[in-house]
Amino acid sequence: MRATSSLILPYGEFYLQRDYGAPSWMRNLSQGLEQRLGARDGMATARYPVIRPGAGGELGIDYLTISCARNGDYCSKPDPDRGVMVDATKSIIRYFAAEKRPLVLAFFEGRDDDPVIAYARALGLPIADIRLNRASPEWDDFGAFDGHPGPIAQFNFFQKLAGALEAEHLATPATN
Repeated sequence: MRATSSLILPYGEFYLQRDYGAPSWMRNLSQGLEQRLGARDGMATARYPVIRPGAGGELGIDYLTISCARNGDYCSKPDPDRGVMVDATKSIIRYFAAEKRPLVLAFFEGRDDDPVIAYARALGLPIADIRLNRASPEWDDFGAFDGHPGPIAQFNFFQKLAGALEAEHLATPATN
C-alpha cells in the first residue's frame, strides 16, 4: 500500500477517560505502576498528559503525576460528567482537523451513536469504521494473559483501515 501524507487519529470510547485523565483512570494506572515499580524515583517524576480544553474549546494539555500518592487529592475525586470528557476529546479532534493535511478518524471501539464520532462527522471528517466483532473469527486476544487484540485482530484492523484509506483516495494498493 502506498499512502499520502495524512493523519490517522485512533478513537475508542474508552479514550474519554484516558484523554481527560479521569480520577478513576489515574487510580487504576497509578496502582498498577506503583505495584510494579514500587517507590522508584521514576514514579515521583513520571507524568501523564491530559486534555483540559480552554474556555473557547481550544486544546490544552496538562500533566498529572502518575503516582496518586504524589498527586494530592486528585485520585480521590469523582470522575467528571461524561460530557466534560467528551468535550476534552472533541478538542483533540478539532485541533488535528485544523491541520493542513487529510485527517481520518479510525473508530475501533464504541457505539454507533457515540457523540465524538457524531462530532467528527459534523466536521466532515472521514470515519474509518474498523470495529471488530469480538464474537467472530475476526477477533483474537491474548487469552488468559490479556484482552488486548492479538495478531488476527490486528491484521483485521489493518485490512479495514487500508480499505477505508483506499476509499478516501488516501492510499493505493501496492503492486509488485
